[in-house]
Amino acid sequence: MEMKIRMSKGFVVLEVGLIVMTIFGDIDSLSLRADSVWWHRLTYMTVHANLFHLASNSVALWFFTSKMRCPLRWHIIALLSAIAVPSVFLSDTGTVGLSGYLYGMIGITAMHIERNRRLRFVVTTMIPILASMFMPNVNGLLHLWGFGTSAISEAITLRLQAKLSV
Repeated sequence: MEMKIRMSKGFVVLEVGLIVMTIFGDIDSLSLRADSVWWHRLTYMTVHANLFHLASNSVALWFFTSKMRCPLRWHIIALLSAIAVPSVFLSDTGTVGLSGYLYGMIGITAMHIERNRRLRFVVTTMIPILASMFMPNVNGLLHLWGFGTSAISEAITLRLQAKLSV
């Protein structure tokens, strides 16, 4: 019970920070572009294009931090995949938001679904990812990168854990 309370307080603090960055942050100077400085890989996730973008990312973030109670390892893998996005996936207009991280969490979740249901989960997740590639001002490649790299990283982690426990 205490763990959930701490996560909820942490979530509130994070959300307040995200709201402040969305309203007052300079989206042009904090977004991630192909020619960005290295620290933009950390700041682009704190800025959102508008309040709807922030709200939709916040609901997903709340789900993964409060409802699913995901292990810390999942968050680290998803965050690293969002930070390590290749520059070739970035445009000149810039990328903002938590989508790469959130799709990473979805990719990790896929690896924990029983094998006979996993394909259906992945296919239904690919529909919005592929659709986002054709939407204006949405970086669908970042979504695909976050999902794929996190799923592969978690699959490797699970295999290693299984081999080490035998």
